[in-house]
Amino acid sequence: MRSITRRRFISEAALGSAAMALLPSAAGALTTTASPAGGFRFVFMPCVHLRRELRSPEGFAAALQAVRKLDPAPQFILTGGDMCHNMRDQTLQQSSEITELFLKTYADNCRLPAHHCLGNHDLAAWNKVAEAAADPRYGKQLTLEKFGMKQRHYSFNSGGWHFVVLDYMRVSEPGKFTAEIDPDQLAWLRDDLGKHADRPSLVVTHAPVVSAVELFSDRARRTDEALAVPFGRVISNAPALIETAKAGNVRAFISGHLHLVERLELLGHSFICSGSVSGHQWTGPRMGTPEGFGVFDCRSDGTFDFRYHAYGWKSGPG
Repeated sequence: MRSITRRRFISEAALGSAAMALLPSAAGALTTTASPAGGFRFVFMPCVHLRRELRSPEGFAAALQAVRKLDPAPQFILTGGDMCHNMRDQTLQQSSEITELFLKTYADNCRLPAHHCLGNHDLAAWNKVAEAAADPRYGKQLTLEKFGMKQRHYSFNSGGWHFVVLDYMRVSEPGKFTAEIDPDQLAWLRDDLGKHADRPSLVVTHAPVVSAVELFSDRARRTDEALAVPFGRVISNAPALIETAKAGNVRAFISGHLHLVERLELLGHSFICSGSVSGHQWTGPRMGTPEGFGVFDCRSDGTFDFRYHAYGWKSGPG
């Protein structure tokens, strides 16, 4: 088993990025296609950022109604993190109310099973330490309970494939985290993938494992010596995560967080960032990437198709 050095990882990532990045200008042209015979479809809906203003509930409802119109119909939805907007600056009561609005909007507009992933906006009252830190619902726990997540990381099987959902936030202190898959998760992931090595697998993280397109955004760090994607925008211990993935049959790592569309092919995997249901948090497209969601058509032989589906939402007053 070959190890991946950081220098070799960065070198190969750069080559793959240059060859395969889907720049945002192409996002609106992507459309859904029919699932092949014997396969199945699922929808990936990262970064809903549900809020009370900016017609956000109506936009979320429109996205779910667009999912209902897909033919063939998907088997389930993965939400991809940041289900609700800025819960970290809300009280526990406000956080509880916005998650209930999310769940009601979902139930009113979609009957598909849903699987959820933690994002950095989903930590309840996290920046209100003095008010909430002693409450057991503080931080991740309220979201886990409201969305029926028994653990912050978990896996499930569907259609002959194996799906793994990870938590990319390693909490260092209240209000702060490192974008890292912690050692306990890596050990669990190695064991979990090994037990399901006979199935093609997809690994879900809210933040991308790697990114090239973020180098073109205002989040890139520019110095006299380098242009870099800061940790927090991508996972800091990507080489360790990819090394761990060798225990199974991982076909792709899928994410949101950037609100941009990107697909990279490197190190034997696809790395897909699937835009955002909310666009630029319900204020319009981000860098030309419209409000949308990912549509995945998976086949029994381990191959799959990915399309980004813009559902036609227009921001602004109704």
